[in-house]
Amino acid sequence: MKKRLENEMKFYEAIGIKHFRKAAFGLRNALYFPFTIFKSKEERKEIYKNLNNTATNYNFGPVKSLEDIKAFKKQLALNAGIHVFAGVGCTSTFVAQFCSQNPNTGTLIVNGACMALNLYCILLQRYNQIRINDLIKKMTPHYLRQKNKERNEVREKDASLPCGHKFTLVDKKGNEEPVTIDELIENANMEDLSRLKDGLDDLNSWIPLMEHRNDNNEDPITISTYTLRKKKLNMTYKKDAK
Repeated sequence: MKKRLENEMKFYEAIGIKHFRKAAFGLRNALYFPFTIFKSKEERKEIYKNLNNTATNYNFGPVKSLEDIKAFKKQLALNAGIHVFAGVGCTSTFVAQFCSQNPNTGTLIVNGACMALNLYCILLQRYNQIRINDLIKKMTPHYLRQKNKERNEVREKDASLPCGHKFTLVDKKGNEEPVTIDELIENANMEDLSRLKDGLDDLNSWIPLMEHRNDNNEDPITISTYTLRKKKLNMTYKKDAK
C-alpha cells in the first residue's frame, strides 16, 4: 500500500472510524435483539454470527472468488453515493435554517447530527474501499493462476469429447446464438468455469451411452448449464454429426 493511502487510513482511524463501524454493527444487533429475546445465549450468538456472514450493503457475505469482492466494491460505491445524496440534503436544510431570521434549534440539531452521521458513513466506505483494493491487489496473482488453470481444464475436457458437440446460448425469448468454447472461456468467471466443467463432464458421461445404442434414434443429447450474460447455455451432441 502506498504511503499516501497508509496515511489516509491512519487519519480515518485517528478520527474513530473503527469505533464508528463497531457502533454501527452494534446498533444493527440491537435492532435484532427483540427477535432473540426468547432465544438461548448460544442461539443468539449464532443469529448474530449469521448476520455477519450474510451478504448486505456492509458485509461481504460468502466469498467464492475475486469477482465477489469486486462486486462488493460496487456496492460500497452505491452506499457512498446514497450517503452523499442524504448528506447534501441535510446540509442544505442546516444552512437554510442557520441563515434564516428565526432558526429552529431542533432542526439545526437533527440536521447537524445527520450531516455528521452521513459524513462518517462516507468515510467508512472510503476506508473499506482502500482495504478492499489492497486485498484485491494481493489476491489477483493467485486468482489469475487459478483462472488459467480452470481455463486449461475446460479446454482439455472439451478436446476429449468426440466431434459433434456444439454450444448454444439461449436468451429469455428462446433466441439461439451459436458460441465457441473459446468465447465461453473468455467471458467466464471462476464460478462459470466450474459449472462449465461440470456440464462437460455430464455430457461426456452421456455420449458413450448414446454411441452404444442399437436403435436408430438420432435425437441429440442436450445438457443445459450455467447462464452467461443472462442466457442459458445448451451443450448438444448428435451421434451422426460430423
